[in-house]
Amino acid sequence: MPAVRGEGAPRGGPGYGLRVPAVRQPGARRRRPDEVAAPAPAAPPTPDPAASRPPPWKVALVAFLVLGAAYVGAYLLLTAEARRDRAALKAVRGEAMLSAPDPGAAPPGDDARAVGAWRRAKELWEDRRRHEELSDRVHTMLAGMLGAFALQAVLTAVLLAKASKRATGRPPTSGAPGRSA
Repeated sequence: MPAVRGEGAPRGGPGYGLRVPAVRQPGARRRRPDEVAAPAPAAPPTPDPAASRPPPWKVALVAFLVLGAAYVGAYLLLTAEARRDRAALKAVRGEAMLSAPDPGAAPPGDDARAVGAWRRAKELWEDRRRHEELSDRVHTMLAGMLGAFALQAVLTAVLLAKASKRATGRPPTSGAPGRSA
């Protein structure tokens, strides 16, 4: 039995009644020689990091949708002024502007009515050219955005195919035949 503090103290004196065990290392216990240490519990299995990730097709779908929205927003932003100017020209000049012919050379300066009619026809024709120029700008931007989006879709599909192959355990292939990455 370990020594106990307070033993032998006079009754009613200091230290009487204190029964404090001797200090030992915390958690240390005496073992009998015939005791065998219990095996440590098995560590819980570590989760596979790939199992916690979403499937590659979901990531590709989200990327496809986000990039599609970004392309639409960029197209609308970059063509806003051209579309607004084109609509204003059409509202002011009407449908006649869309089919206005080239007025040709200016008439002689001595006929004021012919010169006035030629100026109005020339302004209408210039507005038509401006409208066509703005339309070309909008259509060129649309073609560029659609082309870039198509390339992005192809890139996303290629990356999805590589991620799917990697997830199934097959080695991904590089672009060259006969080589693997």
